[in-house]
Amino acid sequence: MKEGQIQGLPSRAPAALSDLIIGAVTQARSKVGSNALTTPKNVPATTTTSEEGPRLIEAAYDPSDLIVDSDEHIKSFEKIINSASDRILIHSTFISEERSQAMLPLLVRASERGAKIDILWGQDDLGSSTNSSQLAAEKMQAAVDAGGKSGSISFHPFSTNSHAKVVIADSAKGWNALIGSCNWLASDYSSFETSFRLREPFLVGQLIRKLSGLAQGRPGVWNNFAVDLSVLGRRVMELPALGGRKVPMRLIYGSQHAQLVLDARDAARKRIFA
Repeated sequence: MKEGQIQGLPSRAPAALSDLIIGAVTQARSKVGSNALTTPKNVPATTTTSEEGPRLIEAAYDPSDLIVDSDEHIKSFEKIINSASDRILIHSTFISEERSQAMLPLLVRASERGAKIDILWGQDDLGSSTNSSQLAAEKMQAAVDAGGKSGSISFHPFSTNSHAKVVIADSAKGWNALIGSCNWLASDYSSFETSFRLREPFLVGQLIRKLSGLAQGRPGVWNNFAVDLSVLGRRVMELPALGGRKVPMRLIYGSQHAQLVLDARDAARKRIFA
């Protein structure tokens, strides 16, 4: 620790791990009486069993924001890409060469309008001699480079180790994000899928900042791309809130999903449906 901050811990590490480290440092400090070890203010030196999620806010909602079934997913993907003029971020757990090739003309047209496009993927290659998503990403980047679009379309070569399935892009009406079950660059769009269109700038900005942590790759080192996303996310978060109908919303990350299952277990009276 340095000046009350944990050094070298990836940003996506759970809060429980941070609290364990802080607790150990605090305990060691009490034993040796050293002033070199300090604890951040207002952080309890105790362990925790759950990770607190982002705060609940009132966010824009329309029934059309709920995207259901395969046809609506391909239409929604095409619409968000066709509407973008400045930035497109895609995170697909898997990438297939066949689906990426089918989508490439759509991405190329967006890049010709001036959009910068970054594609991330999360297939875990630990313990495996091959990684289909990495091979597909390398082939697609080679095709992009051959087409003279290497400065505007980037298939990043590293795994984020995330199962997130997200598309984020700007538009004339503001920023949008699609979040759900669809592997945007691997799906054949024939299976049942569900996703949600997020439009509230504060939440879209939070999501971009979360991607900035994933953009560090496995080493957890801040690179130019990750820093760029962090700055972009903050800028989007500070945009004016949307008007119209609002409902309470918050983003759920990683281990926070488990609490939803536990809440259902504890609160259900007759039935749980997943």
